[in-house]
Amino acid sequence: MQVRMIRIANFIGGSLQDSLSGTFHVSSPFFEYALDVPNSCLLDAGDAFSAAKAAQGKCARLSIDERCQILQRAAEKFVLSDEERAHLVKMQGAPSRFVETHAMYSRQQFLDTARAAEQRHGFILGNLGRSVSGHGFELNRPPEGIVAAFIPPNDPAEAAFVMSHAVMSGATLVLKPSRAEPYMALKVAGLLTECGYPPGGISVLHWNTAEESSQGLTQALLRDSKYHVVMGDYETAHSLLGSVENRNAARCVFSAGRSKAIVDEGADLEYVAECLMAASLNWTNNCVSTKSVVVVGNGLETLISLLRIKCDAAVVDNPLHSDTTIGYVDPKLLDKVEEAVRGQTEFGYAEFRNEFVRKSRVQMRPLLVQLPHPDVESPFVSHELPYVLTVMAVPTFDDAVRFVNEAGTALPEKKSMAVSLYAPSPSLEGFVKQNAEKAKSVIGLNAGMLFYNTPSTALSPYLRHQGIDLTGFLCSPFTIVEPKT
Repeated sequence: MQVRMIRIANFIGGSLQDSLSGTFHVSSPFFEYALDVPNSCLLDAGDAFSAAKAAQGKCARLSIDERCQILQRAAEKFVLSDEERAHLVKMQGAPSRFVETHAMYSRQQFLDTARAAEQRHGFILGNLGRSVSGHGFELNRPPEGIVAAFIPPNDPAEAAFVMSHAVMSGATLVLKPSRAEPYMALKVAGLLTECGYPPGGISVLHWNTAEESSQGLTQALLRDSKYHVVMGDYETAHSLLGSVENRNAARCVFSAGRSKAIVDEGADLEYVAECLMAASLNWTNNCVSTKSVVVVGNGLETLISLLRIKCDAAVVDNPLHSDTTIGYVDPKLLDKVEEAVRGQTEFGYAEFRNEFVRKSRVQMRPLLVQLPHPDVESPFVSHELPYVLTVMAVPTFDDAVRFVNEAGTALPEKKSMAVSLYAPSPSLEGFVKQNAEKAKSVIGLNAGMLFYNTPSTALSPYLRHQGIDLTGFLCSPFTIVEPKT
């Protein structure tokens, strides 16, 4: 049986196209595996923008029902082949079980974006929205102008998140995937176009961001688009949105991680340890992974003991193997981990609660770090180091909230950091009723999302990716006022 080769191309006007300026080579840092990827030029970008402008009217005229049907058909047709799964593992180094689970979140994303948008937003075509206090309707119209989006390689569902919201808002989108994993964006764009979104409504452009000459193409994409969406790490967002013009808050949104966790007194620590493993050590540097944990009161030693047992049970192996839980890490990131460990060992500040073991150029054992007191400047707090979990204790709940907020001040434009709160009450409603003062502190968290007794990585159904409702961001507000009846 002949194996179909994954083709990396641009997607413009509803079809795959080679770049007018050739290709560049992308090699996996983990396997003998490489891709030839289009190295687009301004002419390619011009073709994508021309196709988007031509499709804009057709996209905007789709009714709310038609948009929902497109996403529903895409969910029905979305499958991940063995070859595609192997490709994602080889390029990302993440365990196969993680890659498959999160790639398949794309299917759920299509369904849930349609349901959520229908509930949250009214549209000019097909749905007049909800009456506002009996005086009329508030609704949203399709965006006027092209959307430019940049997505990272660390989650196979990122493309589905951005593109499904583009469909629900009736937007025209030009998307630049990460050079480290360029394929999933093509798969999703082709599927949505096949399922009925007008050709040209979604385009995918690739270019070599490592070349200095590519900066002109990035700036052209930002300059000629009205809305900017940047998903991924904070440093990338700042490098892309370096000018005040490109960071215009009215048309720019970006999501970067740095999630934290607060463990309140009386929480079920066995359950908390399971959640923290799911939200941190089973991930590398995903943008919603939890890397810092603040324990209120005296539960720190018990929690560390539970986490050490789970770390020792982790399977560090080839990520292509189905039982692997700790996969490969980019050697440059692993060098940073080793550098941080050496520095902290020399100065004797951080305490390592299990031994740091670098098994190979791309592998390490998960590492537990304890800080004697909260320190937002510690590299184990300020950086999202792969397979590292940092824990610390504070005497009061207010101290924990204060630490989370201080850690956020290092990110002056950060508005969507997620926080997981673990507490004894099974529901947030119960927590609020039992802890009125703590509830006030929770409201003061510098966070766009609160996960109550839930790991921060539990973003299925993916309705608001770190607090961001892209459908609402892209649509234009519109109000209809009626006489009071």
